[in-house]
Amino acid sequence: KEERRRAAVKLQGEQKLLIERQEEQRRLEELQRQELVRKQEEMRVLEMKRRKEEEESHRREEEIQKLQDTVRIQEIDQIRQTEESDKRAESKLTDKNNAINKNALGSSQSFKEQR
Repeated sequence: KEERRRAAVKLQGEQKLLIERQEEQRRLEELQRQELVRKQEEMRVLEMKRRKEEEESHRREEEIQKLQDTVRIQEIDQIRQTEESDKRAESKLTDKNNAINKNALGSSQSFKEQR
């Protein structure tokens, strides 16, 4: 009878140890799960930051491209305006030169006629 009681006490002790080990294992698994969830959230946040930085970089590149395009257009317009201005000035000079030549020719002919 005593032996059975000792065996029962021993079995209860072993069962208690087993239950404690299982509870400890569950606590460890829960901690590992929480750590995994924390790391996954951290990775998600880092990925969102990376995407945001990429989008911001892309937006800046587009802005730079637009500014460069605007500058090119303004440079082309400036060149066109300068060319048009030069052509107008050249045309005025040609007209003045023609008028002077015509005047000189007219004076020359009237001089010849007067003789």
